Amino acid sequence: MDIVVYDDILNGLKEYNRNLAQNYGNNIVGIAPINPTYPLTVFDEIRNQANAAYNTPYDKVSSLGYRVDIFAKTKGNITKQSIARKLAKDIDNFLTNHVGLLQVSWNINELENDSSIYQITLTYSANLHENRRTII
Repeated sequence: MDIVVYDDILNGLKEYNRNLAQNYGNNIVGIAPINPTYPLTVFDEIRNQANAAYNTPYDKVSSLGYRVDIFAKTKGNITKQSIARKLAKDIDNFLTNHVGLLQVSWNINELENDSSIYQITLTYSANLHENRRTII
């Protein structure tokens, strides 16, 4: 079980987000803040377990799982749905095409306690070859 991969992906996602032509001021964090500003993206590791060993006990594969929660509010004449979907598309592009994660789900939620916030939840899965530190 590799504990450094999460930090590497989170830092890469933050850098990718900073370089987007239009990110609406999106803030990407690992832990949701007490007083959030929107849009906000929370990147969380939901699974990291040793999965298999090949050839020797030192050649290990881990199963990884990540959840991305994107929260958006309407900004001027740009709807909360448009902002969240654009950010989700960009984040998915990074995680699938640059990192190699497999998107497992894409769910849309309207928050019951605050209808002004639109939420998209993405989940990802991957296997990590720990010795080579590569997604397989």
